[in-house]
Amino acid sequence: VSGAGKSTLFDLLLGFLPSAENRIHMDGRPLRPSDVSVVSQRSYLFPGSIRENLRVVAPTATEADFRRALETAGLAEELQAWPDGLDTVLSEGGGSVSGGQLQRLAIARALLVDRPVLLLDEPTSALNTALAGRVLAGLRRESTRRIVLMIAHRPEALAAADTVLRLDDGQLFTTWQSEAAT
Repeated sequence: VSGAGKSTLFDLLLGFLPSAENRIHMDGRPLRPSDVSVVSQRSYLFPGSIRENLRVVAPTATEADFRRALETAGLAEELQAWPDGLDTVLSEGGGSVSGGQLQRLAIARALLVDRPVLLLDEPTSALNTALAGRVLAGLRRESTRRIVLMIAHRPEALAAADTVLRLDDGQLFTTWQSEAAT
């Protein structure tokens, strides 16, 4: 719902806005912006290769790290089909790839940062149902090792979550929680 406070919640988690009494905690300490990796709705890719776009956030990452992140983001099969693979050159802003490919490259890049919290804003909005399912399965696996928070409206994204929270007029409500999440 537009105007419910999702952007404000993101801004609080990222430290762009101060929280009342510093009440956003993780592991008994205040959540710091350096704890959070973000995929926004408007991700940006730099001109250069896929490898360079991934390396910018993870300078010491290995080829295996890149491939694991791309697999989790649901892009591994397409990458194998591209003649230049990780060396495929991207135009500025990602104009040389589809919106769904740009979105999944941004997810892979955020995965490589390897922070304890992964924050995603509509991570499957540019994907068909099959690709969305692949990405959501990867994010579900990722949630076993870090906190994954998604802003989502698509039913398949909500169904993939352990807990669904509804933000209404600045108030957060639990609308569904799996037994595994309790």
